[in-house]
Amino acid sequence: EQGKYDEALGLLDTGAAGSFAALYREIRGDALLGKGDQAAARAEYEAALAADDTESRIDRDFVALKRDSVPTQQAGEAAPQ
Repeated sequence: EQGKYDEALGLLDTGAAGSFAALYREIRGDALLGKGDQAAARAEYEAALAADDTESRIDRDFVALKRDSVPTQQAGEAAPQ
């Protein structure tokens, strides 16, 4: 909400996330989407769903909704500015 996307990404080191990896990935996706990097955001949401286990307990339906709401670019299409 504060627009500090790079700062958030710097704090969310997924290598040290342990059982919180899915949560870190979800929030990284939010930050990347805020920066306008749709492809990377979509990849982070996918990674969050893949990293999910019973310990992290992310809301899989909500993360999938976020992922599915990110537009995909067609080959040769420029990203919207």
